[in-house]
Order: sequence, then structure tokens, then C-alpha cells
Amino acid sequence: MKKFKELKKFGSNLSHFANKSKVAITAGAVALMSTSAMAAVTVDPSTGAVSGTLETSIFFSAAAVILTALAGIIVMKWVIGLMKRA
Repeated sequence: MKKFKELKKFGSNLSHFANKSKVAITAGAVALMSTSAMAAVTVDPSTGAVSGTLETSIFFSAAAVILTALAGIIVMKWVIGLMKRA
């Protein structure tokens, strides 16, 4: 019976990991598709040279929002931990 409980716990941990993987894969696919939408690339037909630009301000603003949210979460965990110890 004990081994069954351990196996059931292990299976639930794997399903939790699978859900996180699906979210990560979906976010990566959306980021990859949106990258091509923000690129202004042209190809010279005679030489085959590729030139263009990539709009990076959207990436930097998204990264700033994500980093700020993560920092807020970490600080809140730290504050809650201090309050529990006091």
C-alpha cells in the first residue's frame, strides 16, 4: 500500500510538470511567431542580401514587466517569511 501511495504521488508530480511544460512551450511558440511579425526584413533578389530591422522595444518592455513581477513575488515571500518568524 505504501508503494502505491508513493507511485500515486510521483504521478501527480509528473502531471504538474507536464502542465508547466505546456505553458512554456506555448509561450515560446507565441514569442517566436510574434518575432517575425515585428521584423521588417527585405531580401535583395539580385544579390540575395538580407537587410532589415527588428523592433526590440516590445521585448525589453515585456522583460521589464516580468522581472518586476518576479522581484515583487520574491520580496513578498521574504516579507511573509520575516512576519512568520517574528
